[in-house]
Amino acid sequence: MFPPGAAPALREVPVTLTDRIDTLVTPTFRAFLTADRAVRVAISQGNGDAANVARSAAMLAARQASAEMHRLTDAVHFERPVWLPEGLLTAAAVRWWVQEHYCRRLRSNALSTDLDLLDDIENALKHIELNPRKDPRRVVSEKAVLASETGYGGGEFCEGVYDGAEQMIVTLTDGTKRPLSAILQNCLDAWTLAAGRTLPPIEQ
Repeated sequence: MFPPGAAPALREVPVTLTDRIDTLVTPTFRAFLTADRAVRVAISQGNGDAANVARSAAMLAARQASAEMHRLTDAVHFERPVWLPEGLLTAAAVRWWVQEHYCRRLRSNALSTDLDLLDDIENALKHIELNPRKDPRRVVSEKAVLASETGYGGGEFCEGVYDGAEQMIVTLTDGTKRPLSAILQNCLDAWTLAAGRTLPPIEQ
């Protein structure tokens, strides 16, 4: 029991998109980037045991960052911010609209479907193995999200770390390998722009 007046103040649950971005999404994204980087540091130091511990921490951080990013779709669908057009009656419709208008590949003019990809990733992490569906998923198994070496030329142009260094990779059903950091960055940028905010420096 706390003495009178000494109980800690309860923190309010974030209620707006910007609150969620600032207090849940961005912190878990940064934590994932730090954990992913720690794997490479341990490898560079030749410490195999530390590298294995770092890989486990990076996987946990990846799950947390993916979950919080993915949850933004449901939050926006429920909260109905003023910038969201009427008629988007499902979370999938909200995701599609934000993706079409704001999701780009690493701040280029190239359209990105990474909000849909994140939906597949999160479902794979949640359900281990996904059943086939009429609209094919690009990630169908928890095993497709793991730390591995991309190798030279193994990743998308300008995505991820250089020199084929180890990082958290998502392997799509067609064999394409994408750094999870790039996927999450594209998704965070899309939601940030949808909320009418200016993009911070990349990976921040």
